Amino acid sequence: MKSRPFAAHGLAFMARSGNRVKTMSTGSEGNPPQRIVARSGKLNRLQDAVYREMFLLESKRPGSEMGLALALLRAMVESEKMNNREEIREWLKAICPHCLKMIEGALDEYSRCATCPH
Repeated sequence: MKSRPFAAHGLAFMARSGNRVKTMSTGSEGNPPQRIVARSGKLNRLQDAVYREMFLLESKRPGSEMGLALALLRAMVESEKMNNREEIREWLKAICPHCLKMIEGALDEYSRCATCPH
């Protein structure tokens, strides 16, 4: 059986984000209940979608500013449906200002390029 040092303290780390989450009672194999995994999985998918669009925008992919804006809106809408709203709201408060700067910068760059002589 694998050693789980954080599980003894009721803590687990979420994949890719490094965030700690409280675990509830574990199953007989030491795995968290399915609903906790589903909630953290949903949060991870929302975060992954936003980070993916940030990467695409950073690599100057056309139309990615709209993709990032939509991913942020989806995350905001979905956050209202989730039980761990506070966790995703804190993440959104931290990430939204950076995303907005990226979107505005891309739109400014596109408008400058449109007015440049070719």
